Amino acid sequence: MGGSGPLALKHAGTRFDGWIPTPPSPESFAAGWARVRAHAEAAGRDPASIVPAAYVTVNLRDDEPETRSYAEQYYGMPLEVMREVQSYFVGDPSSCANWLQGFIDAGARHIALRFATLSPIEQMEHAAEVIIPTIRTRN
Repeated sequence: MGGSGPLALKHAGTRFDGWIPTPPSPESFAAGWARVRAHAEAAGRDPASIVPAAYVTVNLRDDEPETRSYAEQYYGMPLEVMREVQSYFVGDPSSCANWLQGFIDAGARHIALRFATLSPIEQMEHAAEVIIPTIRTRN
């Protein structure tokens, strides 16, 4: 179940096996995850049976103009507006691993990366070579 609205949080906690929002921050993820767990407990479900995941957007070229262009082309909205409802990271892969750790610390067991570029292959390789091994050694 995706989403962060009250009904999505309730359904994720009472009916679904997982929850994957597009949170604007690790703090908002933590707050939503707490609500999902509370709904699960109220429904007599074990919250551990629900897999929490975060869907975030990254640009590993440290290219703010490219990220702005991506948001405007993909969503038709300025990056500042999109950052109110979704997480965006712009920076190097090592810093991104540190940023992603915030979502893991907030409860995410899976993280889906969307790359804020129209040519993601190089960034996908950086994620595989730097981010994934860094996070695996920490957790």
